Amino acid sequence: MSSDDAQSPSPPRGRPFGPGHRGRAGRRKGARNDKTIVEMIALEKHRVKLNGRMRNLTTAELALIKLQRIAMSGDVRAARRLDRLRERIEASRSDDAGVAVFPERPSEEEWIRRAEIDNQFKQAPRGEETT
Repeated sequence: MSSDDAQSPSPPRGRPFGPGHRGRAGRRKGARNDKTIVEMIALEKHRVKLNGRMRNLTTAELALIKLQRIAMSGDVRAARRLDRLRERIEASRSDDAGVAVFPERPSEEEWIRRAEIDNQFKQAPRGEETT
């Protein structure tokens, strides 16, 4: 055994996997990554009845409408989430960008009126007094 062999082993030469064996072939042809799958689901169209009219909406649009309704019912976390989404879209907009469609945003007075109506029927957590 020479001193060269003891220092570092050399990689195998020729065809390490033999004939007919592919070895590390990587991703299968036609396989999709997570981003592609999420895009496909988000852009999938659904026929739904909204405000008495049949409409074709994407999964993403339906999710935003649902999030808005939850926020309008007084859920502060949902309202914050909507605001963060709106800020991200406004920040990423450029001249060649597409347009995101959001359900109509209510006026501040309408938001407060709906929140007050919802809060009439809510109970304070145990151990806390209301003023």
